[in-house]
Amino acid sequence: MIDNQDSMGPIQFVGVQDNLMVGYQKAGVVATGNVTVNIAANRFVGDGPVDYIAQIGVQVGFGATGQIVNNQITGHSYTGSDVANGILIYGGELYGGPLSFDVLIEGNQLFNNDIGVYLSQGDANGDPPEVQTDIQVVDNLLHFDGVTNGFVYQAGISDLGTGNVIHSNIITGSGYDPATLPGSTFAVDVLAGPPAGLAFLTPPRQVPVGLCSGPLIVQTQDANGNLVVAPTTTFDIISAGPASSGVQFYADSDCAGPPVTTLDLDNPQAQGRFYFRATTPGSLFVLVFNENWAQVQTQQVFSPMNAWQAPEPPRASVPRLEPQR
Repeated sequence: MIDNQDSMGPIQFVGVQDNLMVGYQKAGVVATGNVTVNIAANRFVGDGPVDYIAQIGVQVGFGATGQIVNNQITGHSYTGSDVANGILIYGGELYGGPLSFDVLIEGNQLFNNDIGVYLSQGDANGDPPEVQTDIQVVDNLLHFDGVTNGFVYQAGISDLGTGNVIHSNIITGSGYDPATLPGSTFAVDVLAGPPAGLAFLTPPRQVPVGLCSGPLIVQTQDANGNLVVAPTTTFDIISAGPASSGVQFYADSDCAGPPVTTLDLDNPQAQGRFYFRATTPGSLFVLVFNENWAQVQTQQVFSPMNAWQAPEPPRASVPRLEPQR
């Protein structure tokens, strides 16, 4: 238990790293209050599926923040009328405490948890908070073999919040497949409003001429920045600007496959990922659009300079010494 209720005092920084957590009761690690945690490279092993307790691997809330990265979290499943969680972030009037902001959840492996990552922060009515909580859930692997929860509710990621960033997670298994039990099993379940626009989730890239860029990721969102799958999910990709001549877009990170000109955002994370390669230096305006929304982002393409070496300084003349005889 990591707890600091002194909200006016200095933030306490706590690390929990390289541990094996097994045999705990309700939760493996709990962090609350005025703390910043680094929970990294641990293994949390729950007892589930069990009927006597709804366990939680990592629980962070009531103002706590920090990062939960590169952990293995397995076996948190409850057969009764509640849900167990791999990772739980909680707060707000719904729970009678402050919200938690800016938590990074990245690179974790979450297997056979009723809810892999549960972002549960709301007002007294159970609605999302008015302010953005800005929690990031990216590049995690989530899997559930089947349905063991007794409620029944299972989700790879469940989000009650505002403006949380969720993308690039791999979610597999029938336990998180919406087709298994429609309305009860979800890959991603976000309480969101109607779709309102398209956003780039990745920063502008600076790319050498002829090399493949890093990923460009776009997502359809509601007015508060929550992901939502739009009715029309196909988008075109075009380029403009000084570096647009010869630009091609690709679906693979090596820019080795056939070029692409469209994206399909019909997936649980409402996202599309693509890459580009340019042959001309300069600014590159990448536009993603359909009949409803458009978004543009400026990339930079540059020519790498040849390695420059300073000229070798002239050698000082050295008098020639005759050998002594």
